[in-house]
Amino acid sequence: MMVRPFLTDEQIEVLRLRMRGLSQKEIAEILKTTRANVCIIEKRARRNIERALKTIEIWKKINSRAEIEIPSGTDLMDIPQIIFEKANESDVKVKYSFLELIEHIKKSVPEKIEKRVLREPLHVYISEGGEVLFD
Repeated sequence: MMVRPFLTDEQIEVLRLRMRGLSQKEIAEILKTTRANVCIIEKRARRNIERALKTIEIWKKINSRAEIEIPSGTDLMDIPQIIFEKANESDVKVKYSFLELIEHIKKSVPEKIEKRVLREPLHVYISEGGEVLFD
């Protein structure tokens, strides 16, 4: 059984042309439709991509090899060591260095960090391949 992608052929074509730098108006002329229709197609395509990415993220968390809840009040600089210890217990090699983990945390959950301290608990998921996800 062949699995259909989240995007229609039309959405794929619109995104491909947008990535080449074409305007919605130019794409509308190529596809013989209106700019408003191209706008709607692009918006729906981007929404479908976001949903697909979120689904993959959830799937990765479900399949994680290790899970940790780091309490609020924890210093940001202490978190990588906690993650490395849990990964070692689970026989997983984290694919990030100490500093890369700090940056990964800051980019993934900036709303949970105030200065260098967690404002709320942080859920950490470590995959078998060493990928680290935060919630």
